[in-house]
Amino acid sequence: MQRLPDLTRFAKEHDLTLVSVADLIAYRRRSETQIERAAEARIPTRHGEFRAFGYRGTLRRQRARCARPR
Repeated sequence: MQRLPDLTRFAKEHDLTLVSVADLIAYRRRSETQIERAAEARIPTRHGEFRAFGYRGTLRRQRARCARPR
């Protein structure tokens, strides 16, 4: 595996842009939808009606999560 100085030199010789794993992660977080709303329910209680939302991850198979709006 090459180290950063070698990669920098290689990128300059071949007119390439050098990016890090952190750069790729940041790009994907900005440009890809990572969750989608999977379900919504109204829950009547003695304290009033609450709304609950279930979300599903879109990047790989993930279980739905539940969130309650404030």
